[in-house]
Amino acid sequence: MRKIQILGGLFVMLTFSAIATTSAIAADEWLVGGSSVAVGAKVAVVTGEKWLLLALGFGGFIKTHIVCNNELLGTVNGLRAGGQGTDTITEVHNLALTQSKKITCEALSGERGPCSTSVASVEEINFPWLSELTLKTGDTTPRDAFSSGGSGAPGFRVECATATGKFEETCEGNLETEQLKNEAGGIVGGEIKNALSSKCAVVSNVAHITTTGTTKTENGETLSVG
Repeated sequence: MRKIQILGGLFVMLTFSAIATTSAIAADEWLVGGSSVAVGAKVAVVTGEKWLLLALGFGGFIKTHIVCNNELLGTVNGLRAGGQGTDTITEVHNLALTQSKKITCEALSGERGPCSTSVASVEEINFPWLSELTLKTGDTTPRDAFSSGGSGAPGFRVECATATGKFEETCEGNLETEQLKNEAGGIVGGEIKNALSSKCAVVSNVAHITTTGTTKTENGETLSVG
């Protein structure tokens, strides 16, 4: 799934708070070129992301801000039983295509937390991530809700050098975007915001993720939800 959904520049604010259990109703479906994706079919997509990771408690520090820029690869899929459109994320790389899985990011000046330099790495773990379009009560367009594809909940591993060695932390939890939008050119955008469960390795640590991005097909066909 080359999926461009700013989960392209990766602006993620890591947030580990439980996802609201708002009631959901049957969701919409993915459309490619204005037509439904056939049951059992998969269409390759790419999501460009900018993520801002705001971590609280890492290394005993109040705030740690880390910014990353990535692309997520995967597919949008045909309807499954129950009528929901689904998609899958299988891979991540940096925008220069020189790194995959573990991406070099920037710890922001003044809020580096335990990091002794501006260099930090963020590794997205437990691929594949599976998701389905979910239309909640009161929504006008669906959200994309991500969960385990069999290897564990979607998650992130953060590493950076410290004054005395190396800091590491891993956090996992289901993800959910804000409402998706059909934008000019057929690109669908959806922001992930405050959407991770509190499951860091160190119980007292929390992380807040905020992302913005767009998703489009690899072959240039119009992508939308409907």
